[in-house]
Amino acid sequence: MCKKIFIPFMVFFLSTVLMTGTSLANTLTASPNPARLNKTVTFKLGINFTAGICSNFFINFGDGTAPLALGNVTQDSILQATHTYTRTGVYTVTSYTNCVGIPNPSPAILSLRVSDFEIKRIETTFENGEPQITLQRNEPAPALSAKITFSGSGLLKGYWEVDGDKGQHFFKHLSIGPETIIQYPKTPALKTFIPGSHIVRFVITQPTLDIDFPELVYYVTPEDYLKISNIQILTPQPNEHLNFEPFAFTWQNIPATTVYLINIFSDKKEVPVFSAYAIKNNYALKTEFLNKFLEPEKSYSIQILGFLEDTRMSGKSEKIPFSLKK
Repeated sequence: MCKKIFIPFMVFFLSTVLMTGTSLANTLTASPNPARLNKTVTFKLGINFTAGICSNFFINFGDGTAPLALGNVTQDSILQATHTYTRTGVYTVTSYTNCVGIPNPSPAILSLRVSDFEIKRIETTFENGEPQITLQRNEPAPALSAKITFSGSGLLKGYWEVDGDKGQHFFKHLSIGPETIIQYPKTPALKTFIPGSHIVRFVITQPTLDIDFPELVYYVTPEDYLKISNIQILTPQPNEHLNFEPFAFTWQNIPATTVYLINIFSDKKEVPVFSAYAIKNNYALKTEFLNKFLEPEKSYSIQILGFLEDTRMSGKSEKIPFSLKK
């Protein structure tokens, strides 16, 4: 009598467990997403359940190809599949299964955009055209930019990063290539009040790139930045036509300046034809130098540079053109 009662009880108990086990839940992800045309996409199906058997997991890539069987599962699992898309577009990817002992879950659904957009090269430089620059403390921050070479069209997303801190996010739809220039924003400016090395990167978040992004390095010296003053040349006046005889150059005095460098340039030449130093804000060109270095009926320009006692530049003038009579 006990035996007849015990067996049905156990059968009923086991049936209850199988039928009321935790329902399966799954998640579907793709990498990269968005995906690139003719490039491999990796799909991962995460499965979480505690009872029952689910067989014949399938993934439908949404592009008309046959669904792919992923196999059977009896415990928490991650199934993986790869696929390559040969046409651009937005695809609905689904994963589904048949379960025994637990309810079938709703299909996992993923929207995947496939484009021909691809980043070919990233080049970041400061205004000097180099990936490194040295600055004095509190010196105005230099301009910097990232040149992005690409093919196809798509949405570019990214952000500037300084010493590991994310800055303002950037996004731009690119369609006319093959390159675009991303300028570092004027605000907030780079921090130049902390001496030492600092690293700047432009990090792209879309499209997904598995690369080490190039780094810019700027070094801030402990010396305080000295603003270069504009030296105003008083004589000669711009485009003045001077007699070919001894004359004097005069200019505005810059406080704390201990020496001035006078450079005279021949027309359209970068190397001075005559240079001299002065400790005051004037210089008289003597006859011997006039005859030796300059010629009548020719055009010249003059530029003045000022220096402090520690040799740092304190001032600089524009090049002022003048000419000499016969």
